[in-house]
Amino acid sequence: MKALSIILLGLAWLSCLGGPPRAGGEEVRVERSRPMMGTMVAITVLGPDRALCDRAVEQAFQKIETVDRLMSVFKEDSQVSQLNRSAGKAWVALDPPVLEVLEAAVLYARLSEGAFDITVGPLLRLWGFYREKGHLPSPQEIRRARSLVDYREIEIDRPGGRARLKRPGMAIDLGGIAKGYAVDKAVEALKKNGIQQGLVNTGDLYAFGGSKEKGLWRIGLQHPREREKIVTLLEVADRAVATSGNYERYFVLKGKRYAHIFDPRTGWPTQGMASVTILADRTMAAEALAVSVFVLGVQKGLALVNRLPGVEAIVIAEEGPQGRQLAPYLSKGLQGRISLRF
Repeated sequence: MKALSIILLGLAWLSCLGGPPRAGGEEVRVERSRPMMGTMVAITVLGPDRALCDRAVEQAFQKIETVDRLMSVFKEDSQVSQLNRSAGKAWVALDPPVLEVLEAAVLYARLSEGAFDITVGPLLRLWGFYREKGHLPSPQEIRRARSLVDYREIEIDRPGGRARLKRPGMAIDLGGIAKGYAVDKAVEALKKNGIQQGLVNTGDLYAFGGSKEKGLWRIGLQHPREREKIVTLLEVADRAVATSGNYERYFVLKGKRYAHIFDPRTGWPTQGMASVTILADRTMAAEALAVSVFVLGVQKGLALVNRLPGVEAIVIAEEGPQGRQLAPYLSKGLQGRISLRF
């Protein structure tokens, strides 16, 4: 079996090794990367000529830039920032992409019974994840911020093209779903421009156009503790792969690690999980489900995944004294098909 490429899947960086099969020199390979959405975004395509590939890749990057411009909490003029500033006040007019992501976020919140909740903005701010230095809040501060977290307090008027947050102080953060949406839109742009094989990677990725005959994309899943190691290789085509881990954004106080993935039901960073990788048909779904399973934990998280058609999960939990032991768990569809090496 041939391999289109090996992609090292991580939350902060990636590496491409090897090359795709070539048909008599007719296919060209174009790789581009840019800093966007707080990470390095990489796009790899195969096509009949360089001009077509360059044009397609540029339009894909434009799609990602549009998502970032509309949805970043770090841009004061983004529509998400406008929505947060208007919490408890007026309705805010929103472009269709923002409304689409909001509706999807509410869907995954319901599906996960509140484990996925984009209204965690007050918690992220309280714990210092919008600043360079983390902060351990008091129980009273956590309760106060937690009282503002409730996806059911988002009102969406799709026909009117607007939304609002019901209570003052509420704030949404689309960090657990927007990158996946951006990848899906970039892939759509590539395909519309005639690209039949490619990959878009924001840390969450979508690979398309491979086959057993042409070669599959090989995705290397990183070790959650030793970033230079790969714990398994996934061979995929026309699939999304997204990972949530406690090693992307975190701070350490008194020897304890506090990661940016919160349990919105408690107000505390989720403990006991190292990483969750989801395979799905859409990157937005994979990203949101990775966060959901991370918060739900092994038993409830895998139960959710096993109910969903076309979705698989690789869960690496922290077990033993102080969570030092890494324990892998697989969804039903992956059991017996892959093995993890620590």
